[in-house]
Amino acid sequence: MDFFKDKEYLKYFNQELIAKTGTEVLHNTILENKKNVFERLFLIKKKLLREDKGNKVLENSINYFLENLHTHNIKEQSKTKKNEIHSILTNKSKSASKILSKKIKTDSKIFVHSLNDHLLTSLNYSAKYNNFLINYIENNTNLKKDEIKNRLNNKNIISQKIDSKDTEEKLKNTDFCLLAAKRITKSKGVILKKGSKELIEKAQKHNIPVYVCAHSWNYSKKHNPNELMSETEKKHFEYIDKKKITAYIIEEGIYHPKKLRIN
Repeated sequence: MDFFKDKEYLKYFNQELIAKTGTEVLHNTILENKKNVFERLFLIKKKLLREDKGNKVLENSINYFLENLHTHNIKEQSKTKKNEIHSILTNKSKSASKILSKKIKTDSKIFVHSLNDHLLTSLNYSAKYNNFLINYIENNTNLKKDEIKNRLNNKNIISQKIDSKDTEEKLKNTDFCLLAAKRITKSKGVILKKGSKELIEKAQKHNIPVYVCAHSWNYSKKHNPNELMSETEKKHFEYIDKKKITAYIIEEGIYHPKKLRIN
């Protein structure tokens, strides 16, 4: 993973991978067969969530793993839960990719920002069915030189990196913008990579739709009236109000923020 310039972006980029790894850690803790297993599991949960604060995919995966876990047959339960979580995350990502692929048409011109593995995987999936062009801002990806192009290694995708000063000119000829969520808040706003707010404002100036890509395990189910982020998060991410988002693209479909259900 040496193509990342900073640790926080690495964690944001690989939310699903980190969630799967976290459940592996919990499973291996149970296999160690030591005393006070539940106490140890909850200490590990606390440590994992402290190290990757704001990763709701990880938090929702851990909560699923620990829910209704009991001492009888705990090793078998643990193995089943771990495999279920891996399957759920893979299926959510695949389903969301299929929804996005229906949005992208042949010769679509797309501006991408706030990129992570979920969005890149979805774009590569969409390229099975259509040719399209994507623009991205070179100095806002937090990836090393040409890494986006390398990861979008598909003959049906033309990827162009642009300088930030050319953003507005490129947006004028864009069909829509795609951004990947770190998390969707209880109030249906979203945490995105820094620079997203400026891009969205420019897109709205030219009536360009803004879609946020995620899945339901990106949801923050606890109400936080101030939409607070940690001080570390604030250096890398920013909060975007739901009024700025055209729609969310998730595994169940494309939803206007008002119609998105967060249970």
